[in-house]
Amino acid sequence: MSMSPAAKVVPPPLIREVVAAVLTCRGRVCMVRRSQHVHTDVGFWHCVTGYLPRRSSPVTHMLMEIEEEVGIAARDLTLRGRRSMELPGGWRVHAFHFESRSDEVILNWEHDSVVWLAPEQLGTLRTVQWLGNILSAVEETLPCWRRGDLSPSRRVRSMHESTS
Repeated sequence: MSMSPAAKVVPPPLIREVVAAVLTCRGRVCMVRRSQHVHTDVGFWHCVTGYLPRRSSPVTHMLMEIEEEVGIAARDLTLRGRRSMELPGGWRVHAFHFESRSDEVILNWEHDSVVWLAPEQLGTLRTVQWLGNILSAVEETLPCWRRGDLSPSRRVRSMHESTS
């Protein structure tokens, strides 16, 4: 089959894959503040995240990222929910909710602080802009979070909308 000179071949969109985990322990959510040693969103609060290498299992890689970033071993985690989604800009996010048996954390260089918060406190932090997407993805596995008229994911999004 020949193509006319005017026809253009459009390359497929670049897909960058990441993993993201909402960690909970006894009804509280773990938030880590990104340190000055990372390239993006320095000083902002987020869940545990990482780039997903090609041909890697998202859940296996997520467990490795959790242990590297916050020192919680896979044996202390229970998978409660997972969902993959596409975000603008060519991002595929594999979102997870893990319940941890422990709230003891050992941070690596990527983060300089950690807090475990009640869900209604999430909107008080300066978070990365896409945290609301992650929370929305796993929110159905977090029924105890639905207090009042705003779920945690909507609280985080509302905070970003009011500062834009």
